[in-house]
Amino acid sequence: GNINQEDDEPPETHASYTYINNLLRSKFAIAAYRRRLEEGKDVENVRNALSEAPIEDLQLSFHGTRQFKEEAPLFTKSLPTSLKRIDLKFTMQLFKTSAEFAKGFGRLQRLESFKLNCSTCTLTSCTDLWEEIAKLGKLRDLDLNFSYNQYMSSIDGLGKAIVELGELRFLKLNFSQCSNITSIEELLNGIVMFQRGKYDTSLRLLDLNFKSSGLSEESRKRFIEGLCSATIPFKPTRIHLNFEPEFQLQSVTNIDDLNKALRSSRCPCEECVVS
Repeated sequence: GNINQEDDEPPETHASYTYINNLLRSKFAIAAYRRRLEEGKDVENVRNALSEAPIEDLQLSFHGTRQFKEEAPLFTKSLPTSLKRIDLKFTMQLFKTSAEFAKGFGRLQRLESFKLNCSTCTLTSCTDLWEEIAKLGKLRDLDLNFSYNQYMSSIDGLGKAIVELGELRFLKLNFSQCSNITSIEELLNGIVMFQRGKYDTSLRLLDLNFKSSGLSEESRKRFIEGLCSATIPFKPTRIHLNFEPEFQLQSVTNIDDLNKALRSSRCPCEECVVS
């Protein structure tokens, strides 16, 4: 009903009441979620309040919260579809695969920024997460940290997911200290296909960290060769690459600068030429 008239009796129910109530409930739920888990208390009401939250931003940390391992799949499926930006920290968890926490992210069709930190876990595979990310068609900013996942041997499928993200502008991936990752060719293929694909778009930031991973010198060489071959359509604002201490690139702004930076950083691809 109309509640703008001074002489009108306020209605018993109104859409604005529901909105405010859900917003307030969600604020308390977000603040209490981790604490109630750690105290061993039931979180069903907290989870329900979160699912009805009319919010666009969410930042939550479950760092080292051992009870979160069982709660994770329920948490993800309860995330409200109104979200546009999420920043989640699932660090120091005993996850084996991303199936334990990823199912449901793909529902968030309004999501524009996705920051997920799964550093120092026991992950071996993230196939389900890559599949969920591929569904996020409005995503502009993707920031994934999987550093110190020493059991992870492959990130295949991530490149395929990136190809599907037509609005993507900022891509930041950290797989440092993942000593069993020996190949990133599928990722490279995905980045190149994205740049040359069906979308008239280009990344503004490419930030990749594979320091102390299991990549061989030959793998790094192939990656740089592939990146150089894609530089004509590849015009990001910045390129940050970190394979090892002796090979790092910072704040490259155009093709000529990329060529100079590769040379000054002792690029293993000594034959490649960027034109």
